[in-house]
Amino acid sequence: MKKTALLILALTTTLMAKADSFKKGGQFVDYILPINGSNAATTDDWGTTAGTLNGYDWTGTLGRWKDNGIEDNTYSYWGGNAIKGDDGKWHIFVAGWPENSPKGHETWLTGSRCYHGISDYPDHGFIWKEELGAGHNTEAYRLQDGRTIVYNIELRYISNEPTLNSATTWTLGKFNWHLRDRRLERGADRTVSLSNCTFARRSDGSFLMMDRGGCVWVSRDGVSDYYQQTDHTAYVGNRTRYLEDPVIWHDHMQYYMLVNDYDAKVGNLSRSLDGIHWINEPGVAFKTGIIKHINGDIEDWHKLERPKIQTDNIGRASYIQFAAVDAVKDADKGPNDGHSSKNIIAPLVKSRLIDVLNTDVITASTTSIRIKIKKEDDFNPANINLSSLVFGSYDKVNYGKGFTASSSETDSDGNLIVTFTGKAGDSGITANEFAPKMIGETNSGDIVYGYAKLPYVNYEPAMVSAMIPNIDDNNYISTVKIDNYGLSTSEEMTVKIMTTSGETLSTGTVHAIPAYGSEIVQLTGQKKPSTIYEKIVIAFFKDEIEVDRNSLYIDNIYNQQTALKSLIDKAEGILVNSKKYSNGRETLQTKLNEVKAKRYYFSAEVQEELNNKLKTAIKECLYANSITSQSWDFYNAALQNATFTMTNTNVTTSDNHSIKIADYMTVNGEQQKFYNRIAFDQGNGWLDFRNSGEGMNNTGLFNYNNAAHFSILNLQPGDEVTFSFAGKTMDPK
Repeated sequence: MKKTALLILALTTTLMAKADSFKKGGQFVDYILPINGSNAATTDDWGTTAGTLNGYDWTGTLGRWKDNGIEDNTYSYWGGNAIKGDDGKWHIFVAGWPENSPKGHETWLTGSRCYHGISDYPDHGFIWKEELGAGHNTEAYRLQDGRTIVYNIELRYISNEPTLNSATTWTLGKFNWHLRDRRLERGADRTVSLSNCTFARRSDGSFLMMDRGGCVWVSRDGVSDYYQQTDHTAYVGNRTRYLEDPVIWHDHMQYYMLVNDYDAKVGNLSRSLDGIHWINEPGVAFKTGIIKHINGDIEDWHKLERPKIQTDNIGRASYIQFAAVDAVKDADKGPNDGHSSKNIIAPLVKSRLIDVLNTDVITASTTSIRIKIKKEDDFNPANINLSSLVFGSYDKVNYGKGFTASSSETDSDGNLIVTFTGKAGDSGITANEFAPKMIGETNSGDIVYGYAKLPYVNYEPAMVSAMIPNIDDNNYISTVKIDNYGLSTSEEMTVKIMTTSGETLSTGTVHAIPAYGSEIVQLTGQKKPSTIYEKIVIAFFKDEIEVDRNSLYIDNIYNQQTALKSLIDKAEGILVNSKKYSNGRETLQTKLNEVKAKRYYFSAEVQEELNNKLKTAIKECLYANSITSQSWDFYNAALQNATFTMTNTNVTTSDNHSIKIADYMTVNGEQQKFYNRIAFDQGNGWLDFRNSGEGMNNTGLFNYNNAAHFSILNLQPGDEVTFSFAGKTMDPK
C-alpha cells in the first residue's frame, strides 16, 4: 500500500544564510544559466545609462541581448510566459503598452494590453504578432483538449481551436470562482486580491491554481469553475515581507513555487506534495544580477519581477522568465525618456529523474540508500563525478551534508545505480519525507541535481477539506460536508469540530471519499456552542494523530452575534434605567430573555431573526416612553417608503428637507429592489448611502447632483447611522 505523506507545514520566513554556507547547487539561483542572444544594446537604445531617482540607483544595461525574450522600441513589455505551439514554434503571451504612452510605466494601471509573439526558439527571437485585447500580468497554459488559456487579471482568453499556431483565434471571458466558505487572503499590498494567478496542470488534466495572496484553488479542467481549497496563504509567517506574484508548476512527482520578495528583490523556493502543505527551501531562488552572458558579462537590471517557468514534457523547469525593468519604475515617465521594460528568458539546469530503490520506509535509523539515476537523451549519468554527490533531506543536502556515494553500477539501460551510506540520522530523511534530494557535479564541473521518488509515497494524494458545519434543532453541530479535490481516494479519518482554543464540540467519521467526491458526515454533538466564535476549526485525525485542519472564519454568524451582543447591551441599559424608561419594560424584558436563550445559536438565519426581534422590541420601548431621539434602521425604513424631516447639518447649510426613502431603483423602466444603496431626495440633489453600489448614477433614484452627494461606505442592511431629526439629536449608535 502506498503511503501519502501528510505534512502540516507552512512557509516560514526564508533563512537568508550566507551564500558560502550552501553547497554548489544548494539554491535554486544556482540553476539559472547564461542567456542566449546576439544583438547587443548600445547607447542609442533605452535603458543603457546609469541614473538615480528618489534614492534608487541603477547602472544601465548597456550590451544586453536585445533579442532575448521579447523587446522592441514600439512596446514596453511586462511579465508573461512562452509555451510550445502545435506548429513547432514558441508562443509568448505578455502584458504591455505602447512605449510612447504619456504615463510611461504607470500605463499598466489603465492601459495594459495582452500581446502575442512568436519565435523559432524557446528563449529568444520573439517577434510581436498580435494584440489579444485588454489584460495585465498574463500566464498562458494548455488544456488537456489542446485549447490554450491566456489568463489576465480578471480576464481570460481561450483559443477557439484545439491547436496553437499563428492562425489561432481567441474568445474573451472570465473564470468563475467559488470561495467554499473561505476568505480571500490578502495580497502583498494588504488588499484582498484574486489576481496575478498561476496555474499547474495535474496528471488527470485538472488544474491547481494559486492566487496572489497564496490561496490554492482547483478546477476539473482548467477552464470550468475554480474552487478554493485553503483557508490560509501558502506563505503564512511572511506578513512583514512584501511577498507577491507566486509561480507554481508540477512535474512527475511534486509541486514547486517561486514567490517574489518585492522589497528585498529576491525570490524564495517552496515545494509541496499535494499543493496544499508547503515546505520552504532556505536560500535565494533569484535576485538581481543573475542575468549573465556566456562570457560572464552581467545584465544589471534594476529589478526582476513576475517570474514564470517553462517546463518540459513531464513538467520539469527548463527556462525561467522575468519582467525586467532597467530603472526604478517612476523613472519611466513616457515617450523618449530612455527607460522601458521587457520579457527576459534564461535557461535552467534541469533536474534529473531519480528513483529510490529501498523498499522499506527510510527512517532516521537507515544507514544505506540505493537510488537509480536515469539516463536521458540529453543526459548520461555516467558523466557524474561520484565523489561530489550527497543525498538526503534538502535541509542537509543543500549545505553539503547527508549520505555520500559509496559504490555504483550501470544497468543495461544505461541508468546509474548508486549506493549512498552514512551514519544513522545523517541523511536527515524522516518518515514524512516525500522527495529526498541529490546534488553533485558532472566530471566537467556542471551542476547535477534532482529529487527522488520514494516507492511508498502516493504522488497523487487526496485533498480533503471541509465546509462550515451545520447545527440541529438543539444547537448541537450535527453535520459537516467534506470534499475531496485530490487525485485519489482519501483514507478513513476522524473529524472533530473544535474551537480555536481546542475545545471539541462534535466528532464524526469521514469514510473513504473518491477523487472529486464528497460526504455529508454525521456528527455526534458533545457540547453546544457557548460563546461567540470568530473561527471554527475542523480537524482531521488518523490513528488519533492530527493530520490536517481547516480554520474557517464564520463571518455571517460572527457578525450577527456581535451585532446581537450590542443590542443586548443596549436593552439591558434601558431596563436598568426604570425612571427614564417606565413603559413597555415587561415586553422588552420578555423579548430580551427569548433572545438571550438563543444568543449562541450557530446559525446566521437564527441570529438575524434574533437581531430583528430585539431591534423591534427596543424601538417599541423607546416609542412607549416618547423618546424622539433614536437611531433609525435605514434599511427597514426604506422598505416602508417612509418620509421624515431632517435637520441636515452634514451636507448643506439648509434647515429642513423632506427625505424620500425608497426600496427600489428604476432600470430600463422597471423597478428593481436594491440592498446595498439607499438614496434620499433633497430637492437639489441626492444624499446617497451605499455599500459599493451598482454604479446606477443616471437611473431612478440615483440620478443625483454631485455637489450634494454624500456617502457612507460599507453600510450593510441593518446598520444604523446617527442624524438630527426635526432639530433633535438622535441617540448615538
